[in-house]
Amino acid sequence: MDLTGTLAKIKNNGTVHLGHRDNLLPFSYLSGDPKPMGFSTDLGRWSSRR
Repeated sequence: MDLTGTLAKIKNNGTVHLGHRDNLLPFSYLSGDPKPMGFSTDLGRWSSRR
């Protein structure tokens, strides 16, 4: 199957760009560092490794 759109970009570049909101506890927020944290961030990192 030929990929198009976003999936084709991911395959060609080998990168995934994740966006997040910084004030939507517990799904996404900024830690004191400030570093993105939360369930959405964890899920994005996990799915991009697969």
